[in-house]
Amino acid sequence: MKLEYLRSHILDRLRYNLSMNTKKGSNLRFIIFRSKSDKEFTGVCYDLAIIQTGNDVEKLQKELTEAALGYVKTVKQDDLPDYLLNQSDKLPDEYRKIFETFVQSFDAKKSPEKPKTNKPLLDPESRLFMQPIPQYA
Repeated sequence: MKLEYLRSHILDRLRYNLSMNTKKGSNLRFIIFRSKSDKEFTGVCYDLAIIQTGNDVEKLQKELTEAALGYVKTVKQDDLPDYLLNQSDKLPDEYRKIFETFVQSFDAKKSPEKPKTNKPLLDPESRLFMQPIPQYA
């Protein structure tokens, strides 16, 4: 029962960042994917609208996370407005749809119903992850 609740809670956090990101905290959501026809992986920080590409999924995850945390650090150090930590509306529709479909595909694994959107043909190394916004001094 606790495991199912935890799984549901994580999916909700991925699907809807249940609270807006602020300089005081929250979570950044990421997806790294490669469609079957692409040669490179594409990494997206959904909340900051940062997009990077690379051939090595591990290296791309590290670089994308570092870029996102550097962005957050600048926003905090320069006391810039919190809306800069909530930029998913700036992403091209293509990436928003892939993110939402990917999250929905995880949710569909526990549901007998099929997802309402077509799942893109993604590489098996595609991944979805979250990173807490750290507290900088």
